[in-house]
Amino acid sequence: MLYPRITKLYMYKPPDAYTLDILINDRLWASKPERFNDPFDCDLEYVKGFTEKDYLAATCKKYGPRDQWPSEIVQYVSENLDADGNFTPAGRGRVNKAIQEGFIEKNKNSGVICLSEVCDSILMWSHYTKKHTGVCFEFTRAEDNDLGDEEICSPVRYERHYPQIDLGWLTHQDGRVMEAMMWTKSWEWAYEQEWRLITDCGGRECPLPGPISRVILGAKIEDWFKSCIETLCKNRNIPCVQARKANREFRIEVPLIGTRR
Repeated sequence: MLYPRITKLYMYKPPDAYTLDILINDRLWASKPERFNDPFDCDLEYVKGFTEKDYLAATCKKYGPRDQWPSEIVQYVSENLDADGNFTPAGRGRVNKAIQEGFIEKNKNSGVICLSEVCDSILMWSHYTKKHTGVCFEFTRAEDNDLGDEEICSPVRYERHYPQIDLGWLTHQDGRVMEAMMWTKSWEWAYEQEWRLITDCGGRECPLPGPISRVILGAKIEDWFKSCIETLCKNRNIPCVQARKANREFRIEVPLIGTRR
C-alpha cells in the first residue's frame, strides 16, 4: 500500500440528516465534479482549449524530438496537422471528439469523495461542520479497503498551474485519462491535506470505503445532535470523543479514545 504511514482519513460533516445517514446506512454521497464550490476544481472545460502547440509539445514529451518519432507517430501527426502546423478540419474533429468522449463525458459523471489527513483543522471545522457544530468521521485506511487502493484513492496534488495534457490521454484511453485533473487543485487549498476517492458514478450514495473507527464531535455541537450521534455510535460500538479549543492557543485538541474533557 502506498503511503503506509497514513492509516486514518477524515471527513468533516455538518449537523444534518445526511450526516446521521452515514451512521445509519453505512453510505456516503459521491459528488459530481460539476457540483464543487471551486470553479477551477476538476475544470473539465479547460481541456477544450487544447491547441496545436499543446499537441506538438505533448508528442515531443512522449516520443522525444521530432526527428526521433516512430514512423506511425509521424503518420498520425501528419493526418491531424497541415503543412503550416495547423489542425486540419479532420484532425481538429478527432481531437475534439477524443476530448469530449474521453475526458468530459466520461469524467463529468464521475463521483468524488473528499477526505483529509487531519482532524484538527480550525478552518475545516469552521467551513464544513457549520462552525464546529457538526462532526468529523475517522476512517481506517488499509490494504483491504477502498481507501488503501491507490488506483482510486490518492492524495491531492496542489499546484499553481493546470496539469499539462498528455498525448497518451488522447491515444490510449485506459479509464484513468483524467487522473491528473481529478487529483490536482490550486495551491491555495493545500491546508486541507485532501485525499480523493474517485468512483465510476457521481450524484449518488455509495458504500463506506473503509470502517469508521471514531467519530469526533465538534467543540460547539448542540445537545440534540450530540445525543443523536452518541446514540448511533453506541449502537455501533464506535468510539466517540469531543474536540475542544486549546487553552491560549489557536488550536483544536482531539482527545484520545477513552478520555474525557
